Parts: sequence; C-alpha cells; structure tokens
Amino acid sequence: MAIETFRNAPPVEKLSRAVRTVLSSVTLTTASAGAILIFVGFLLQEGVLAALLPIWGAGLMIVGLSAYLLIWWSRQ
Repeated sequence: MAIETFRNAPPVEKLSRAVRTVLSSVTLTTASAGAILIFVGFLLQEGVLAALLPIWGAGLMIVGLSAYLLIWWSRQ
C-alpha cells in the first residue's frame, strides 16, 4: 500500500520525502555533507583546499553510508 502511494505521488512530494529522510538521519546527513565537500573541491580546481575537500568528503561519505548500512542491516 505504501509503495503504491509513493509511486503515484507527484514528483515534488517524492523529493520532499527524500529530503526529510536525509535530514532526519545523522548518517545520511553526514554522507550528503561529504558529497557537498567533494563537489566544492572539484569546483575550486586549484589550491590545497581543492585537494583536501574531496578527500574529507570521501571520508565522510564512507563513514556515513557505512554507518547507515550497518544500522539498516541490524534492523532487518
């Protein structure tokens, strides 16, 4: 029932539901912060921060997604 409701929902509602899910989870927020750091690092293109931000972002993504998957797996 919930899957059918989600499939029939308008795109704006699907996006807002996904954003609420990310913002309500510390681990997914950490992973998305890592994605933002990677993106900013690639935008900078030169300098020390351009090298460090993607590394920090990758670390945050690994930690956030690993923690999320471990929690999800333990609840199954």
